[in-house]
Amino acid sequence: MSKIVLEKGHKNTNADSEELNNIELVNLVVHYLHKKQESDPSVKLSDKCLPINELSIKFIKKVKDRYYKCNPIYGTFNEDQQVYPYQTLVDEYLKEGLSFIDYTTSSMKLLEKSIKNTGGTGGYMLFAHYKILKDEFVCVIMLHNTIGFNINSSLELEELTNLDIEKLDIANFINVDKWRSATSEDSYLSFLSGRKNVTEYFKDFIGCTNQKSSTIASKAFYKALESFLTKEDLDVNEKIKLKNTVFEYCSTRIHNKEDIKLSAVSSLLNPDDANKFKIYASKEEFQVSAVFRGSRDVLKNLKYVNYKSDDLSIQLNKKLINDTVHYNEEANELLITKIPSDLRELLKNN
Repeated sequence: MSKIVLEKGHKNTNADSEELNNIELVNLVVHYLHKKQESDPSVKLSDKCLPINELSIKFIKKVKDRYYKCNPIYGTFNEDQQVYPYQTLVDEYLKEGLSFIDYTTSSMKLLEKSIKNTGGTGGYMLFAHYKILKDEFVCVIMLHNTIGFNINSSLELEELTNLDIEKLDIANFINVDKWRSATSEDSYLSFLSGRKNVTEYFKDFIGCTNQKSSTIASKAFYKALESFLTKEDLDVNEKIKLKNTVFEYCSTRIHNKEDIKLSAVSSLLNPDDANKFKIYASKEEFQVSAVFRGSRDVLKNLKYVNYKSDDLSIQLNKKLINDTVHYNEEANELLITKIPSDLRELLKNN
């Protein structure tokens, strides 16, 4: 097993420094899960936490930032705590019934059991407990070594072994505050599907489910999209055009009984920066999963009706139909109620 090295050399921006100051790292430990494909697993357990210092805080920030860029899937714990006991261990640690070392070593034994008889492979298992502003998190992440290179003080090339944060694909984060106050619509944990499409043994180890209803998932997506388009400072026509494009994509996926892919929507919104919306919507604020089932009833609010003739121009959001806009097909009438005050003034003055 190679020596573990926390990455150095990242130059902080002002934004980085501000966020580093907001991170309170409570506990951090690394264990090792040894497992090759088709072989029995074993674990190497640390008996002490890593020191809390500037290096470890920078490391956690970099891991956290990379995690959310990987577009996690949001969900909840499975309710069967006997079958999925990891949540019980986390709960006992947070209630100070277990030390951090006891919680993580017991978790490693569960993980060792979960990965047995699978084709999964091991790696460094990072367990962390940290707070950032008003939010508190417990996370477990698998990392692997990668070979890098460096020029030393003698201007000679040398080989280095570092943790490969860029290839993060097995991880779980728990938002402790949301877990404690969860309602039926709340997602408080997230996990990565990555290139391994949610390794089942890790998902079973955590005991997580992504069975979010299509209505709840679509509401989160709609909220994120509205916020993103507002921040992009687009004119009204550009926003409407993009919303209609997204609606057509979502409508087709729903019709074909296929999941909506956040990466596909992100590409539609900005082909030149295809990850921009995906990263934005994946934040804790919105919790939009990498894939989700769409609700036509929710997402129809993206659709706009446009009509223009020589004498009449109408542009309205479909969510207004049967609310403040009423269409009577038999009478061939369109009735608009609750007219905005500025439109009312325009009508009065003409």
